Amino acid sequence: MTLSLTLTQSLTVARLAAQDVRPPLWTVRESAFQGIRTGVPAIVNLLAQSMYVTRDWQFYIRAINRGMTRQHVSAIFEYQKAFCNGTGFGDSNDPRRDYILNENLNAKEEPQFDKVRTCVRSTHTGAANDTVLRLLTMDGNQPPPMKLSKRHPQTLDEIRLEDYLYTPKTHRWLFFAANNIGSGGQVTAFAGGAVYEWFGDRQVTWLPLVSRYPVSIALQYVRKLGADEAIPSPYTG
Repeated sequence: MTLSLTLTQSLTVARLAAQDVRPPLWTVRESAFQGIRTGVPAIVNLLAQSMYVTRDWQFYIRAINRGMTRQHVSAIFEYQKAFCNGTGFGDSNDPRRDYILNENLNAKEEPQFDKVRTCVRSTHTGAANDTVLRLLTMDGNQPPPMKLSKRHPQTLDEIRLEDYLYTPKTHRWLFFAANNIGSGGQVTAFAGGAVYEWFGDRQVTWLPLVSRYPVSIALQYVRKLGADEAIPSPYTG
C-alpha cells in the first residue's frame, strides 16, 4: 500500500484494510469536480503522475468488472477518454498492448493512467491532518496483491476475482465507480457497466485507487462519514 504518513501510521491503516475492518471513511464531495458540467466524466485529479497499466493491472480491472463485456472493459483505457488521456488504446499512431482484447501485443508500450484520479461521490480512507486527507491507495509500483498461495493469472481464462486480496465488495475504499456529471448536477453511471447483487440495481464500472506516489486531497473536498453511516451511492440520478 502507498500512504504518505509516518511508517507507524501507514502500517496501521494498511493492516486494518487487510483484516477486513472498516477504517475511517471519507466521501468525495461533488465540489471536487473542477470542470464544466456538461455530461462529462466526474473525475477528480489527485496527482499528475502516470502509471503503466501492465498486464497484471489490466487483468485485475477485468476481474473487478467481471460482469462487463471485454470490449467495454478495454474501452476504459481508450486514449480519448478520462483515464488514459493520450496514453491509451485506439491511437493508430501510438498502439498500446491490450491484454483484454489480445490486440497489439507486440506494441512498444502498455497504456498508462496519465494521472492519479478518482471520481466524485467515491469513498476512500486515509489519515487527515489540518488541511488534507492523505489517501490510502494500492501501490502502482507493484502488481495488484493476491491472496496467500494465489498467483497472478497468465491468461484471460485464469482470471478469478476471488484470488485477489482486495475487491470492491470487501474493500470499497480502495476503488471508485466511474461516473459522469451533468449540467444539472446529476451524477450518473458510465455506460457499459454491469449490475452486481451486492451493489444494488445500478450498473457500475469499477477502477482501483492506485498510485506510484503518495496522494492527498484537500479536506474541503471530502466529508467524513460517521462510524455507522452507510457508504453513499456514487450516483445521484
